[in-house]
Amino acid sequence: MLIGFIVSAPTTIIHAFFMGKGFPAKMIAFNWLTAFVAIVLNYLLVKHFNLLGAGLSYSVSFLIWSILFYAYFVNFTKIKLIDLLVIKKQDFYFIREILRKKFGKKEI
Repeated sequence: MLIGFIVSAPTTIIHAFFMGKGFPAKMIAFNWLTAFVAIVLNYLLVKHFNLLGAGLSYSVSFLIWSILFYAYFVNFTKIKLIDLLVIKKQDFYFIREILRKKFGKKEI
């Protein structure tokens, strides 16, 4: 389950991005598709593998959910997937500048 959670956690931000941009129908469609996959996987896996099947179903469904959101975001913004997933040195500089603007010119 941890793998599914780790992969899906950043997609919450992407979900909020698209909801703010006015694409709720697409986000709801992704959620329904993922829910359908989760229900089918639960039905197939839980009866054979019990708790392990539930965990596997959760991880796979959230992995699919994440892939849908990442793919749609990359296609929409034209950002490379590697730039979205890998933290770079420039990201820390960007955060530092935001903090400086918010809290003043103090050394951060």
